[in-house]
Amino acid sequence: MDEKCGVIGMKRLGGSGDILPQTVRITEGLQHRGELGAGMAWIQEGVMRVLKDNGLVRDVLSADRLQGAHGASAIAHTRYATSGSRDARLAQPFLHPGFAFAFNGNIANYASVAANLRAQGIALQTNVDTELIGHLLVQGIQHSSRKNMRAVFGHLEGILDGAFTIVMLEDDGTLHAYCDRHGFRKPCRASHDGCVAVASEDAAIHDIWPGVTTEEIGAGQLFTVRGPRSHLCQVVPAEPSACFFEGTYFKRRDSQDVERKRCGWGKEMARIEHVPLNGGIVVAIPASARAAAQGFAEGSGLPLVEGIESRFKGRTFIEGVEVDRVKKARKKYDLHPELLRGQKVFLVDDSKVRGTTLKILVERLWDENEGGVKEIHVRIACPPVLAPCFYGMDFPEIKELLARQNFNGTLQAGELPEEVLATIAARLKVNSIRFLPVESVPEVLADRCHGLCMACVTGQYPTPSGRVLYEVEERKARRGA
Repeated sequence: MDEKCGVIGMKRLGGSGDILPQTVRITEGLQHRGELGAGMAWIQEGVMRVLKDNGLVRDVLSADRLQGAHGASAIAHTRYATSGSRDARLAQPFLHPGFAFAFNGNIANYASVAANLRAQGIALQTNVDTELIGHLLVQGIQHSSRKNMRAVFGHLEGILDGAFTIVMLEDDGTLHAYCDRHGFRKPCRASHDGCVAVASEDAAIHDIWPGVTTEEIGAGQLFTVRGPRSHLCQVVPAEPSACFFEGTYFKRRDSQDVERKRCGWGKEMARIEHVPLNGGIVVAIPASARAAAQGFAEGSGLPLVEGIESRFKGRTFIEGVEVDRVKKARKKYDLHPELLRGQKVFLVDDSKVRGTTLKILVERLWDENEGGVKEIHVRIACPPVLAPCFYGMDFPEIKELLARQNFNGTLQAGELPEEVLATIAARLKVNSIRFLPVESVPEVLADRCHGLCMACVTGQYPTPSGRVLYEVEERKARRGA
């Protein structure tokens, strides 16, 4: 289905003053979470207004398009379509009588919920889970009223299986932010100078309020800002399953201790190194792998060399069509042969899902005119992705996964067998490849796997619908479908 996105909410507690410029800036700070579309809803002179479209934030929410717009409360969204339609009408926020809302996540039991709504006579206009949430919010309000939003979001929890972080703006300016009971992607909140802000990552809030203290909205919690007051309540008991891939790849380096985690995983890769190092250089695949490469360099004693430079900030991982990913991967990096030629290169990446970018990059590194390297040893500071994600990440089919194209067993000691690693290395045309063992993830986090969702590397899903969908995908893979 759809989205792994960014959600934003802002409100001035006094009820007057324009917060739209700050809202746009926070939204720009979450551009990396979705580059397909963007949008914002706000209250202006008592009327709910929405501006949304396909495109980057700077284009959709430009000063020209927002000329004359102002408001004291707003929500916003950056859209990342995984396999859903690129129809601009699917950009968020979605508007309903009395409220607008935006959503980050993925509903694993979409099919059954959609069938149930149709059986009630509701005609669905799209095939995206955002529409389902809108109908369920309307139902919850009809059953409980807008004065009891705790019951409204409890209504969602009684029906939905999956990941859903929601920001909602009522037409009286009331702001709500809700995180599902599993806390797959907990948003942050902060207050400063008479304003309250909510965002998918604390770094985006720090873009407008440097150094401000942020707090998470926890699993199953509803944060409401009504008038001059804010309130946090527990809607349902928490069942923690935070997405470990958020910190591995998706979040900004300056968000919530991400740098330390990635650097720690890089050091762990150096500690368990199987191939004798015997010299060489460490090169990061920019930009999200820089921290892991720094950790690997520190742990191995090898120099970190900026031999590859990113040409632009776009991310190939979130391109929805393979041909788009290949096009972008081919023009994504500049190589510096004066630093690479003749070198034994330890090429560090933060994760590896499909391998599209890596295959193209390896070809260029071997090319005498572009890289001219002597050896390439790939080190991935993440366990091998062996299973689909049904909670919002963009690898829904087993056949797309690099590691599963070469392996169909159970991880022993959290690592791929040597013969499988050799096969992957041969396919990529590199001298060797290593992945971070599964057990090293919680060690670096100083946490147990119990509080993490690691289904994409373990096949152990935290929700019933996730387990059912995985069984279906496994059967398809075995049939070669």
